[in-house]
Amino acid sequence: MKSQKFQNQDTRVLSYNFPAIFTLLFLSVTVMLLSSCTQHKKNSVIWVSSIKTECSDGAGKRKCFSIHRGDSIDSNKWELFYAPIEDFKFEPGYFKKIEIQEVVLNQENMPADVSSIRYSLVKEIEKVVDRRFILNDIWVPVTILDSPISDTLPLPRMEIHLSGMEIMGTNGCNNYKGQIGNVTGSDISFKNIVSTKKMCLDMTIPDLYDEALEITESYKLENNRLILFDKEGIKTIVFKKVD
Repeated sequence: MKSQKFQNQDTRVLSYNFPAIFTLLFLSVTVMLLSSCTQHKKNSVIWVSSIKTECSDGAGKRKCFSIHRGDSIDSNKWELFYAPIEDFKFEPGYFKKIEIQEVVLNQENMPADVSSIRYSLVKEIEKVVDRRFILNDIWVPVTILDSPISDTLPLPRMEIHLSGMEIMGTNGCNNYKGQIGNVTGSDISFKNIVSTKKMCLDMTIPDLYDEALEITESYKLENNRLILFDKEGIKTIVFKKVD
């Protein structure tokens, strides 16, 4: 009887402990899974430029955000931002100050070409018109390297498209297309300009125009005139808007 009694007690004890053991195992596994999936989060405030910039991340060339982590959009310390920002609406022509959340994801079993950080919009703080977009227009020169341009000549022309960071037009003889290498509130430069190869009867103005574009490094907008300068601050081309 005594042995039977102890046996019953042992059976009862075991029956009471099995649920507890399974519960502990379940909690342990859950904690391990949660630990392995822990996401480190932080919020930060950035400015997003009104113009996307050409970039390359190994998968080919594309357009990326330019961001600044300071308070002023007049800073030159802008950097490329390769990742998308969930729920953020990019608008050409507007600087946007936004708060974003950065979530560091667990890198286990993640493809090598997928970012380990996910960015999402928390809120839009400020929106500022980018005055550089006044450049988006069609311009014809009044003077080139201090040489006045006669209206009777075939006039050079330049179309500026900031959203694509492109220029196109004619030098008075040949059509051309190129890229805007850099543009700030005062600096501008052009690169990768290609053109047709016609030879016109008088190449004086076309050659002057090509030379002036090549050495341009800054600009000023004044009384509906776009004035370009070289690195010494000497005028290269003075444009007026096409009516």
